[in-house]
Amino acid sequence: MDYQSHPIERQKKLAVLIDADNAQASIIKNLLDEVAKYGVASVKRIYGNWTTSQLQPWKDVLLSNSIIPVQQFTYTTKKKCNGQCADHRCDGPAPCGKPGRLLPGIE
Repeated sequence: MDYQSHPIERQKKLAVLIDADNAQASIIKNLLDEVAKYGVASVKRIYGNWTTSQLQPWKDVLLSNSIIPVQQFTYTTKKKCNGQCADHRCDGPAPCGKPGRLLPGIE
C-alpha cells in the first residue's frame, strides 16, 4: 500500500480590528463567525476611547472573546482618524467599523 501524506491546507491568519466607537458589541458573535469562514482570527484588537462609559457594552465581551482593547483618545470628531496595522503575522485584516480610522488608505 502506498501511503502518501496529503498537504494540509494552511488556514489564513486574520487580524480582526474593531472600531469600538463606531460598532456595536452585539455584533461580536456574528462577526467572529463570519471571520471563521475565511480563516483564523489570530489577532483580535478593539480600538476606542476606554475612558468613556459608552464603551461599557464592549468591556463586557472583551475577555470572553479574547479581544485586546487599545486606547485611542478622541482627538477629533467627525473626521477620519488614522491608525495602522503593523502586525505582520497575519495574511490580511478583517476591519470592523470605519476602516479608514484603523488602516490608512482603506475606505
